Amino acid sequence: MTEEYFNRNIRIDDEGRYEVSLPWIEGHPPLPNGRKVPERRLKKCTDSLKKSGNLEGYETVLNEWLQEGIIEEVAVSRETEAEYFLPHRAVIKVNLTTGIRPVFDASSREKGSPSINDCLEKSPNLVELIPSINNRFCLKKIGVISDIRKAFLQISLNKNDRPFFRFLWWKAGNPKKLKKFPTPKSCFWT
Repeated sequence: MTEEYFNRNIRIDDEGRYEVSLPWIEGHPPLPNGRKVPERRLKKCTDSLKKSGNLEGYETVLNEWLQEGIIEEVAVSRETEAEYFLPHRAVIKVNLTTGIRPVFDASSREKGSPSINDCLEKSPNLVELIPSINNRFCLKKIGVISDIRKAFLQISLNKNDRPFFRFLWWKAGNPKKLKKFPTPKSCFWT
C-alpha cells in the first residue's frame, strides 16, 4: 500500500528533485508541538561533539546543507504554525566520504505522545533483500558500486509535511543562540 501511495504521489519539483507526500495514517493521534526531548538530545549531542572535537565539522555539514538548499531556515512568522522537532545526533565514520553526518530520530517521542513513525504507514522492510543482492555479485564478472552520500538528500518533502520534520540547532554549540529552526526539505530521518 505504501509503495502504491508513493507511486501515485511522487512528482519532480522546480529544482529537479523528486518530491513526495508522506503516507500519513488516517486519523492518527496529533503530534505534540513540544521541544523538550529535542532540546535535551541537542544538549547531549553538542556536549558529545565538543568532547570529541567534532562540533565544528558537524556544524560545517549543516552549513553546507543550508547553502545547498537541502535545509532552509524557518521564517519567524511561520513559528506559530503546528510543528514537530526531530532530535538528531552525529554519526562519525573515519576514512569515509561522509566522515560526520547528522541522523534524525523519527521514533523519538514525548511521554504519552506518538512519534512521527507512529503516524506514518509502514512499508515492507527492504533491508532483508541486501544479502541476495550481495550474492548476485558472485554470479557476474562485473559489479557496480557507487557513493550515495547525498542520495536521500535528493528526495524533497512536500511543503505540507515539512513543519513536522524540523530540528533545532544552536550556533557554535551555544544554547543562547538557539535561533535556527531549519526545515528539512529532504528525507533523511531514521
